Amino acid sequence: MISKNIEINPDAWERWEDYKKDEFGSLIWGIETLAELSGMVWNRLDPTVYDLFEL
Repeated sequence: MISKNIEINPDAWERWEDYKKDEFGSLIWGIETLAELSGMVWNRLDPTVYDLFEL
């Protein structure tokens, strides 16, 4: 598997809506896994609400 670091433009991050920041953060930091362990359902097949090219 090849992975690369994601570079985020701070100005673009500040312009993002909070719900996009929340979903991005939950996927990057593994919050969705904790949510699933507590019984919440997380559909990983749904498209994300954000576009990384906006950053």
